[in-house]
Amino acid sequence: MDVGDEGGRAKGSLAIWSGGAIQVGICDATSGRARLSMTTSGLSAGADLKLGDGAIFGLGGGYCGQRTNIGEDEQARLTGRSWIGAVYGSARPLDGTFIDGVAGVGGLDFSTRRIAVNSQLATGSRDGMMRFGSLSLGVDHDGEKSVFSAYARAEYIAATLHAFSESGAGLYNLKFSERDLTSFSSVIGFRGSLRIDTSAGILKPRARFEWRHEFENGSSQFLDYADLAGFAYRIGDTGWLRDSLSPALGIGLETGGWTLGADLTGQFGEGSRSATLRLSLGKGSRDPTARTVIRVLGHRRR
Repeated sequence: MDVGDEGGRAKGSLAIWSGGAIQVGICDATSGRARLSMTTSGLSAGADLKLGDGAIFGLGGGYCGQRTNIGEDEQARLTGRSWIGAVYGSARPLDGTFIDGVAGVGGLDFSTRRIAVNSQLATGSRDGMMRFGSLSLGVDHDGEKSVFSAYARAEYIAATLHAFSESGAGLYNLKFSERDLTSFSSVIGFRGSLRIDTSAGILKPRARFEWRHEFENGSSQFLDYADLAGFAYRIGDTGWLRDSLSPALGIGLETGGWTLGADLTGQFGEGSRSATLRLSLGKGSRDPTARTVIRVLGHRRR
């Protein structure tokens, strides 16, 4: 989570913000599994209230759409949609320190398509719910022309995918049982930005570097033929991306009470890589949790 600059806001003042993200990436074929290519887009918005010196409380929400093509011919496909609502807060208990937190719930919806062994098209639709939370602790140095921070963050996501059955492939339609997924990860990061006065406003080039470690191992999916009674089959999960590095470069502009920003983020891990472009717009002050809401929407798995 990224703590924001309060920008001299008065106590009781309200700030609004919005942000969007586009992510593209691939997961290389490993252990006989097909190569994946993915595209994700998201939009989030919210508002926060300044409660006092260094204390902010806000509400936010967002929507995300994702499409993943499977295999070189890309005939198999997964299309996903999700929405979230979240509460967040930021506090500075001591000079040079900060605590940020966010918690929320969301909904999931997926459409699947694959070619069955009889060459017919099997399709399905699945939905679910998720809960998430994040807590960050850090120290920062806020100088006249530069800001630098070091922080640690814990993130938790729990999701339930409801059972569903395919249609369109006759005897080869599959029935998938309900599935629970949990992710708990730690993040250590460093970020910095400069303040440059220009005729157009205050220009803020910035950079961030994060290392993430995942503690959970994913879960298995049980399935059976939809029209035939028998034993259920178990598909083992390759698991969440265990360790990943995430560098980012961005630029911000504060002018006329508005804050505009653009950030390019990469993520590199075991057999997986992706890039995300985020655009943001705010009035009053940049929200400390705006990018976290987007990041939760685009949470990636291997």
